[in-house]
Amino acid sequence: MRSRPRGRGSRPGRRRDEPRRDHRRRSGEDRPMIAVEVAGFGGTEVLRVVERPAPAPGPGEVLIRVEACGLNWSDFLQRAGAYPGTPRPPFIAGQEAAGIVVGHGAGVTAPPIGAPVSAIASRGLCAELAAVPAASCIAWPAGFPVEQRAALPIAMLTAYHALATCGRAQPGELAVIHAAAGGVGSIAVQIARLLGLGVIATCGADKRAHVTADRVCGYGELRRAAPDGVDLVLDGVGGDAFRISCGVLRPFGRIVMIGASSGEPQHIDAVKLVHRSLTVIGAHLRHLVPRRDLVDRAIAACLPWALDGRVRARVTALPVTEIRTAHDRLAAREVIGKLILTFDSPITDP
Repeated sequence: MRSRPRGRGSRPGRRRDEPRRDHRRRSGEDRPMIAVEVAGFGGTEVLRVVERPAPAPGPGEVLIRVEACGLNWSDFLQRAGAYPGTPRPPFIAGQEAAGIVVGHGAGVTAPPIGAPVSAIASRGLCAELAAVPAASCIAWPAGFPVEQRAALPIAMLTAYHALATCGRAQPGELAVIHAAAGGVGSIAVQIARLLGLGVIATCGADKRAHVTADRVCGYGELRRAAPDGVDLVLDGVGGDAFRISCGVLRPFGRIVMIGASSGEPQHIDAVKLVHRSLTVIGAHLRHLVPRRDLVDRAIAACLPWALDGRVRARVTALPVTEIRTAHDRLAAREVIGKLILTFDSPITDP
């Protein structure tokens, strides 16, 4: 079984040039680590908590002792075999994690040993230990809450670049954020307001009390909430939400698609786009992460907001042993904000 995000197998034992392992959670270097494995494509029955060999960081990588990992809609789609680029099972799940640096590969000096970091990868982070490129880590000040480090990276980077880079948001414009009570949507509402946008947030009636925006409504109420139209739409839902959004965009308006959680196809009428001067844009992190200039720009903008509490994830935490329950709750859209999985004692959101 390959347990590392970049697909290389781990090596038994420890050579002189390999990092020392953290002993606070392990009784010995040869003890296997706990990880969540996707054994095949299907329902939650394919999710298994297993023991696998611990990875060792290669050149340019750091070894992270994972404290918590974020659960995203893409994890649900990977498990079902419906996510583009999903590896062939079995594979270790997890695309977002927070942890502590406990080892360096060759040529790495930063982040330093003991530093709290977040990491994003295509897979492999839902494990006690993970080896990731040092350059892909987000370093945080000591004491910043682990639940925020686990919940923010994907949502924060996606929301910022969907709005600021792809959507070309300008202060004073009016934006719609769909699924505003979800993991990305709830962060996008906060970032949109910090960018100087007016915000109309859409979500289910049972979640509206948890969303703070200029206007909060259902998808079907959007035309009434925006009688004069809007400039920008952030859509991770698709289907009817996309169709309704096209109808409320002003000339030169933009829709940025970050997903299609409805599972419904959306038809794009190119003639209407031309005659109404509208733009539909897709945005995905896999094209952002290799662009260090874009990542640095997002971190420079968003980190101060996160550190002073202006951007904050609402977190629900479950132990990693309840991975199947976590997927069920995500699929049922029961979670407000972000759901994370912990490898130690449960985390309580204050």
